[in-house]
Amino acid sequence: MRSDRLSLIIAITVCTVVLAGAFLGGFVPVLADLKAVFTRWAAILAGVALLVAVLNLIKTHIQRIMKSEKGTVQSTILVFSFTFVVTVGLLGWFSPTTAQQATDAVTNPFITAQKAFTGTFQYLQLQIEAWLSALLAIFLLSAGLRWLRKNPSLASFLFILASIVFLLGLVQLNLPDLPAALMPLVTLPTVLRQWLMDVPVLAAVRGIWLGLALASLTLGVRVLLGVDRPYGGD
Repeated sequence: MRSDRLSLIIAITVCTVVLAGAFLGGFVPVLADLKAVFTRWAAILAGVALLVAVLNLIKTHIQRIMKSEKGTVQSTILVFSFTFVVTVGLLGWFSPTTAQQATDAVTNPFITAQKAFTGTFQYLQLQIEAWLSALLAIFLLSAGLRWLRKNPSLASFLFILASIVFLLGLVQLNLPDLPAALMPLVTLPTVLRQWLMDVPVLAAVRGIWLGLALASLTLGVRVLLGVDRPYGGD
């Protein structure tokens, strides 16, 4: 019980100082300094927590490999990829920065590691992300077609129409011999796609961010008042 009260006092104190530093930091420099310190501590703790989670994930997959459980191939690929990226990333830190140091860049292992690290993201990670994005677009369009077939409605029709316009707007056509009178028809999907991004999509994104901000504010107030105690207690 005493430890719960201590956690409650620490949480309320830190929240109050950070909140006061955000609004009154310009008038009271001490509050601004304390806010910066607490923010740095939070970032460090978040980084350590992420590192612990990643190490626990790797430990779980190594145990799966050693026990030859189902999914060993996927676990092996994950552990190998993690080890490779971390190794070349750490070695890349020691790469030379000046022109004189980089004269032997062809044979320098640190330069090679840095290139391997950059190439991993440029030629593998980015390509996989692009492939997954394209696959997601196809799945969404397919799901929209099934939705329109099973439950025809204005919402399903608008979803399919917006999806088609958006996909057509991404296509870059190079038709130099096309008559000038038909050029507006070719550029119409691009114009409509840009309008969708600037008006409806942007409005929806702002609404989502506003909702997240209000939810975060509500959660912060509840933690500040001691109603919710994610740090311990009931």
